[in-house]
Amino acid sequence: MRDSTTLLRTQCEALRNLPPEQFYLAVTAIWDYEMDGKEASDPVAAMAVGMAKPIIDKRAKKAAAGSLGGSKPKQTASKPKQTEANRPYKDKSIKIKEENIKDKKIKDIDNRRFTPPTLEEVQSFINEHGYRVDANRFIDFYSSKGWMVGKNKMKDWQAAVRGWASRDKQQQGSKFNNFQETGTNWDDVAYQIMANQ
Repeated sequence: MRDSTTLLRTQCEALRNLPPEQFYLAVTAIWDYEMDGKEASDPVAAMAVGMAKPIIDKRAKKAAAGSLGGSKPKQTASKPKQTEANRPYKDKSIKIKEENIKDKKIKDIDNRRFTPPTLEEVQSFINEHGYRVDANRFIDFYSSKGWMVGKNKMKDWQAAVRGWASRDKQQQGSKFNNFQETGTNWDDVAYQIMANQ
C-alpha cells in the first residue's frame, strides 16, 4: 500500500475520547490498514478503521493514479449499445448538422462571389426605384475603396444604393429648400436698428 499516513482532524477528534490503550490500538490499526492493508481484530480498532477506510481508500486510489503519470485509472464501464429506439434521434441530429454545414457553405460561396456592378446596372436600379443617387459618383466612391464597407468586403451593392438614397433624402430635408423671398430690404432694417441705438 503506502509508505506514509495522515490522520484527519475529524478522525483524531473522534479517537481522542478513547482510553489510552484503545486509542493506541485504534491508531495503529488505522496505520496498519493504510500502509499494509491489514484488517483489525479488536472491535474498537475495527470501528476506527471503518471510520477512516473511505478516506484511506480514496487516497490510495489517487496515489496509484499519480504513480501512472497522472492518468486516471481506467474505467471498465462500456458504452451503451445502439438501439433502434435511440437511433432515429441520432440520424435526425446528424441530418440537421449536415444541412447547417451545407447552408453555411452556400452562404460563404455567395459572400465570396461578389462582383462589382457596372454603371448600367446601378443606373438601372436607381431608375427602377426612383432614387436620387448619382450612379457615377456611387461607382467612383466604392471603386476607390476597393468595394469595401468599413473593414468588410461589400456583399450587397443594392443595399448600399438604398443607404445613399436614404441619406440624400435626410440631407435635403435639413437644407433651406423651402426658403421664400419676403421682399425685405435688409439695408433699411440695418439702418433702423442703428438709428434706434
